[in-house]
Amino acid sequence: MTETLHISCAGLADSQFATEYSAYWRVTYPSNDVAATTITDDEKKVTKYYLTNTDGDHIDNYKKDDIIIVNIETENRIGDNITFSLDDAEFDFEHSGSILPNNTFSTIIGSDLEQVELKVITQKNNN
Repeated sequence: MTETLHISCAGLADSQFATEYSAYWRVTYPSNDVAATTITDDEKKVTKYYLTNTDGDHIDNYKKDDIIIVNIETENRIGDNITFSLDDAEFDFEHSGSILPNNTFSTIIGSDLEQVELKVITQKNNN
């Protein structure tokens, strides 16, 4: 004869008897009577941003004429217009052939990971 015990923080049930052993004050609800709870977080967030090279490797430094990718990870921001500023006193940046004024660009978020390609150029003005 084999007996299987199922022990949880709620009580004890075995495979031979229908009785569930539990504290006298505990109410046990059949699992099919309990509705699943879904928690949704609709808060719009920029969760992380970082720079990579064109191979996808994370970078901290770059030099003139490098092509860098600004990676912006978001939650619940698809379709939103976001403005992003790079604080760099040494270089300016170019996007699609245009110099970014004050190293700032705007983009519409198309996915939870938005990637913007920039070219590093010599400083053209005082930011």
